[in-house]
Parts: sequence; structure tokens; C-alpha cells
Amino acid sequence: MDFDALFHSHLAAIRASVHEGFRFRYLPTGRDDEFVLQGFRVENGVMDTFLAHAADDAVAARYRLSDLELPDPPALWRRDGPVDEVVQALLALPAHGARGSPVSGFPVHFGIPRLRRPRGGALDPNSPPDVLSRIPQPRCGGCGPRSGAPRGSRHLGGGR
Repeated sequence: MDFDALFHSHLAAIRASVHEGFRFRYLPTGRDDEFVLQGFRVENGVMDTFLAHAADDAVAARYRLSDLELPDPPALWRRDGPVDEVVQALLALPAHGARGSPVSGFPVHFGIPRLRRPRGGALDPNSPPDVLSRIPQPRCGGCGPRSGAPRGSRHLGGGR
């Protein structure tokens, strides 16, 4: 089996997302030694993100940064399918606020465990462990946070 030919279009789409400023991390699925690749970038008041479970099983979405504080933030745009198709569709979206960019949200849940918090704000002891604390930190150059001014609309002068 020629794996290069089989996965070429999917890897090309992920490489294109790297060139467009996406960063990456692996998220645990809850099964032993199984992770999901998450690509994400924050620009112009939105976060574009995709999760790749397998070459033929991916989901991509765009969220307003201000909505990410909500328990189930609505996505401005969503698509699922093979990695190459969803990543290329995400990269083809107009910049947030530009003519033709998605503007209304609808609920999307990527299937990542969420923490349940009671009204007092303390974690429920029966909650799943904090997912973010289990995410491995990047080990290669260029994978971690960039030096210099932060990007994104939450910081003055950020974004593109």
C-alpha cells in the first residue's frame, strides 16, 4: 500500500494550514494511546479550528472569541468530512468581518469532554479530569507560542 499517495492530499491540507498560521496540539480521546490532532489559529476576533480523528474523519469550525466563554459556544461556520476537504474549506473562508464571511452562529460540540462547574465555581469531583492539563506541550521549534506581540483581537495591536 502506498501511504504517500493515500494521505498526500490530507497532509498537503495540513501543511497549507501551517503556512496560514495554524498551531497544533494533540488532544486525548480518553482511550489508551489515542489522540486527536487539533489545528487552530486566532485572528481578527475569531478562532478557526479543526480536529482530525482520522484521514476520513475531521471537523472544522470558526468561533467568535467572545463566544468561547459560553458553556457551548455557537460556531459561525462548521463542516465535517475528510481532513483535506474540511481544512481546505476552512482556509477558503473569507477573513472575519469581510464580505461573505459567516456571521451567525449555531451550536457545535466537538466531542471533547467538558468540565462541569456548580454555581459556586468549584469543580465537581465527579467531573472528567481537566483535559487541558493532559495536553502534551510542543517539543519542536516553531510549534509553541510565537515571541513578540501576541496575535489575536484580545490584545491591542494583535491580529492581521
